[in-house]
Amino acid sequence: MSPETTPDERRVQLFTPTGKDGAPIARVLARADFTVQTCADADELCSEIQAGAAAVVIAEEGLGGDSLNRLAE
Repeated sequence: MSPETTPDERRVQLFTPTGKDGAPIARVLARADFTVQTCADADELCSEIQAGAAAVVIAEEGLGGDSLNRLAE
């Protein structure tokens, strides 16, 4: 990490509710020197986004039901 890079600029939130793709995605991001935070549900994801994140990766199944409404808020 360069001196100008803050921790939030390397932090990626990962939301894969079924866990199907979570581990391979986390490994790829970690190899690229990102800190990966896996979120168990939409509420945790929203809290982690508010704490600061460079990016968010959401699996398709994470966009269904109430999760999408919660994220839109």
